[in-house]
Amino acid sequence: MEFERLDRNDLRKLKKTAEEYRETFATEPWKEVSRCPKYDKFYGPENPPGTNCPCGCGKLEEAYPVIKTTRYIRDEISKENAVAKTAIKDGKPIGFGWAYEETVEEFANTKYKPGNREIITTIVGKKTKVIYLSEFGFIEKERGKGYGTEITRQVVEEYSRPQKPLLMRTNKSSTMRFIAEKLGMKPIMGSDDTLPDPENSERILYYKE
Repeated sequence: MEFERLDRNDLRKLKKTAEEYRETFATEPWKEVSRCPKYDKFYGPENPPGTNCPCGCGKLEEAYPVIKTTRYIRDEISKENAVAKTAIKDGKPIGFGWAYEETVEEFANTKYKPGNREIITTIVGKKTKVIYLSEFGFIEKERGKGYGTEITRQVVEEYSRPQKPLLMRTNKSSTMRFIAEKLGMKPIMGSDDTLPDPENSERILYYKE
């Protein structure tokens, strides 16, 4: 197993990462195979791309088209002080992870609707600069081997001198919850003893000063 730095200008590797991304999120716990063209809702393998959308708005689209996803990843790892890595096994990419710096206000403006942004910024402080652990994942057959923990640790260690607070948002069913806890992060939203996420009851927000 090797972990390589992902360069925003290496389009070949970006495309491979986009293919990994699509494969990763098509499986449990996300099962994001297709997307509603009107309401941006995801559907699983029982509703493949090209079939009629259950809401009746038209034909379902592919959840993560490679070209569009490649652009998304490039935009993500072009952000301030971004660190991105891919995991290579037997010459093939099997996982990815990246983070970047931003203020909590920037995070809230990107991830939440206008009426909910103040909830997020009030909890942490809108001007607080954080390392946002954005996207981490491995293809299904390579999970449960500690690779996710290792790639996350390697990305975080790139920011160790000095280290800013860490912020991560994930689903309750994702193993990233356990990785967050290993990093010493605590839930500040979405757990049993904190406020629920205002837009998704299955989402949890972790933070470490």
